[in-house]
Amino acid sequence: MEILFIIISIFVFSVMNRVRGGKYRGPIRIIIGLILGLYLYIFAPESSFIIKNFPGFFSILCLSIPLIMYIIGESWGWGKWIGGIIDKGAHPDYNDPEGTENGIHWITEPIFPQEKNYYNYCLFALMLRGIWWWFPIFIPFVIFNAMEGSIAGTSIILLGLTFPLSFVIARIVYEKFKLKGGGDFIWEIGEFIYGGFQGLFISTVLLFS
Repeated sequence: MEILFIIISIFVFSVMNRVRGGKYRGPIRIIIGLILGLYLYIFAPESSFIIKNFPGFFSILCLSIPLIMYIIGESWGWGKWIGGIIDKGAHPDYNDPEGTENGIHWITEPIFPQEKNYYNYCLFALMLRGIWWWFPIFIPFVIFNAMEGSIAGTSIILLGLTFPLSFVIARIVYEKFKLKGGGDFIWEIGEFIYGGFQGLFISTVLLFS
């Protein structure tokens, strides 16, 4: 049963993350947020204070908090960095202000100056963007004791690392099998892969934490 749950989660998040990356972003991210809320409702222990004393209120929180946190974490952009990973930094865009509004650029630039190593700049920035995406989402899971803080922290870091890794893998697959469609298709493959990582980490952590 646990393996089936993991497989279903990988499939659902792969498809959802790909569709979210298209023109249906608005409704799809609401659906993903509600799925995360359902996971929280299922896995939060009944010993939680709020569940024991305010079960109806907890149901509302489960539907609303993960949804809000998902929208907050997902709301900032990342196109500059994915584009830089897809083309291996061949066409740098130093004037794109991506990441200046949320601090990611200012953290990354001293470590990997984009004018010296644009590709590594994009890799590191996208990793930080992945951490920023998932950090708020895991907060309610820790608050309601669905997982331990250390496990949530590890999961957030892994989801950060696999964000750029997904597009590196996508580019390798594209080149290895001589696919057609250019950078847009590599981007779509990467969204599928990263959605799979999301489903894998979230379901595994909830099952075994």
